[in-house]
Amino acid sequence: MFIYKDWLIREEMDLNTYFTKVMNRQDGISAAIGDIDLKNYLAIIFQLGIVALLLRQLHIESAAFLRLAILVFGGFAHTAIAFALNP
Repeated sequence: MFIYKDWLIREEMDLNTYFTKVMNRQDGISAAIGDIDLKNYLAIIFQLGIVALLLRQLHIESAAFLRLAILVFGGFAHTAIAFALNP
């Protein structure tokens, strides 16, 4: 957010106007919210699975943290699919 601060001041627009312009782009470049293809989705799920496996196998954190991490990873997977199916 701080990266675009000077640009926003130069362009004389507020953050809400900027995000409205980004979300209304038609050129396919914008991937602001919920715009993920299957290949990238599976890559992220694979990486999160590896992290969960390492947490479990190496006992890096407590069992409670492992359960919470798996719950968060599952929540991400479910939410990403929900956004992809309901644009």
